[in-house]
Amino acid sequence: MDLQEANRRRAILVALSISAQYRLPIRPLRDILESVGHVLSLDRLRTDLSWLTEQGCIELGANDLAIAKDRGVDVAMGRTHIPGIARPTPTEVGSLSSALATTGINLAKALGGY
Repeated sequence: MDLQEANRRRAILVALSISAQYRLPIRPLRDILESVGHVLSLDRLRTDLSWLTEQGCIELGANDLAIAKDRGVDVAMGRTHIPGIARPTPTEVGSLSSALATTGINLAKALGGY
């Protein structure tokens, strides 16, 4: 398993998990990922999103909208594990829980300060 790929997939799930209604268009999602150190093309992001769809973690809606499913939120929170997606550390789970509970979300903190 490629560690960078696994971390990027988790970062996608975290970003969606702390977004309003668990959804983001893919271009803003890419911007968020780049802001936390995951620089990637839209093609690479679409490939990751397709893989996450196959795993039952997200769905892709109309107009390039990525939407987290319950399984994806569970993986982001560390409640379940899927090989190919990095597990969050206990600190990251706590940061994500805090981010989900507040309106002022600090994505970099929730992603462990990448």
